[in-house]
Amino acid sequence: MYAPVGAADLARTHAWPEELLPIVQLARAHDCAYILFDADADMTDQLPVFDD
Repeated sequence: MYAPVGAADLARTHAWPEELLPIVQLARAHDCAYILFDADADMTDQLPVFDD
């Protein structure tokens, strides 16, 4: 997924799920323009974890 600059404005304008914005902001804070969602990847303590 592309991690756009100005994600907070886009999240409000386009009604993103509330869990998505912190992921995009973390990616941008680490100079990443894209996010790969991988269920088998290592977890980080910088984002919440949800039991599903």
